[in-house]
Amino acid sequence: LEATVDAGGGLGFDGALRGRLVAKHKEGDSYQDHLEAEKDVFYGVLEADVSHSTLLRAGGSYQNNTPTGVTLGALPTWFTDRTFTDWSRSKSTAAEWTRWETTNENYFVNLVQDFANGWQLRANYNRLENGQRTRLLYLTGNVDPVTGEGLTVYAPYRSRGESVLDSIDLQLRGSFLLAD
Repeated sequence: LEATVDAGGGLGFDGALRGRLVAKHKEGDSYQDHLEAEKDVFYGVLEADVSHSTLLRAGGSYQNNTPTGVTLGALPTWFTDRTFTDWSRSKSTAAEWTRWETTNENYFVNLVQDFANGWQLRANYNRLENGQRTRLLYLTGNVDPVTGEGLTVYAPYRSRGESVLDSIDLQLRGSFLLAD
């Protein structure tokens, strides 16, 4: 299942105010056993001609990815009798309860000021917020080709984390004569 909406255009003031909004939802199964994914994405921006020489833009985006039945590591290459394994493409060591959820948010404001002498000032602010939550299972060992036994739990893993980054960027662009 996948659905997308993308709308944008003038919002008034004879086109001096513009906007765009994008939303997307996607979900589905994978060819791998147990793996399912759900993803939501949103993006919005407003842009305004504050004057004939000043442009202001503000917006943000949000993305959430929630896969379940994810794998950490891989299936062994050899059986215990040292013969190569012949796993199907769909074979996975994942459990249905495993997950690796990530969330990404971005907020921004940009100001562009053009000056009559050909110079331009650009000011940018950007904030990134990232988060993740995991519940994973790592199996290790070699499988007996007859009994199917041999994998053991090496490490069930659970984590949660967040990071935030704020950045400001100022640029002054223009030409000048250094020497005559």
